[in-house]
Amino acid sequence: MAGELISDGKYILINTEYAEAYVPEELIDSPEGEPKPSSVGYEYGDGFVILGICYMRFYGDVGLPRDSVPLSTLIYPNMIETKPSSFVKSSKLSLNDGEEESYRILQYYRGDVLMEATSRKSSTNCESFLKLLSSGKIPRSLTYDEVYKAWMDNYLINGMTPKAPAVTMQAIVAELYRDPNNPANQFSRVIGKNPKIDPRSYMPVNMNGASAYSSVMSALSFERFSEKLVSSINMVKAGVPQRQSPLEAVITM
Repeated sequence: MAGELISDGKYILINTEYAEAYVPEELIDSPEGEPKPSSVGYEYGDGFVILGICYMRFYGDVGLPRDSVPLSTLIYPNMIETKPSSFVKSSKLSLNDGEEESYRILQYYRGDVLMEATSRKSSTNCESFLKLLSSGKIPRSLTYDEVYKAWMDNYLINGMTPKAPAVTMQAIVAELYRDPNNPANQFSRVIGKNPKIDPRSYMPVNMNGASAYSSVMSALSFERFSEKLVSSINMVKAGVPQRQSPLEAVITM
């Protein structure tokens, strides 16, 4: 985003005539509404607190049609305070050829504050990122390989250490991102065999979904037993290959 953003030392400012940021509506709580289970951001006064990962468009002219301006991706994996001039609530958009979703469109003009130049460090920011990741709600503006990097950068920005081996955290990401054509498969297995696949064509799932797609054992040993029983029966009837965990091997000896 060279040139579209500038810093005055205190803030990162918009440096084009007009700009838009697209934040999934489900990630933002509104003052007048009920809290959303998936939200980590919120609206306050004249601004918003959001995760700094989203699609943006930077316009050289205010009157340009939206689709004529290319999409950019803001990747700052931490909570930020942003102050747009205005916003449009719950607009249905299909970005980057993805499924149509409801977005909060944040509208900026030259000189508006995108975020502070210096991030505020807090373990709460790490918790918020993990909440989004485990709920399958990380904005799909990230490619698959950028998800893990963003998670590690989130810890780095906040001066924290995850206290877990990198291979464990990579395995978590792999389980939460599935092949949309066959959710029983991890997306990493698909893109590993065919690097030409769109790295944003994954299907993100939450922990509940990951357990349901992995195997009958993992499904029935998680939560929502009746729901998982149905998915397990369907998995067996369809002959879906399952990976056996060491625990299951011991139990069935």
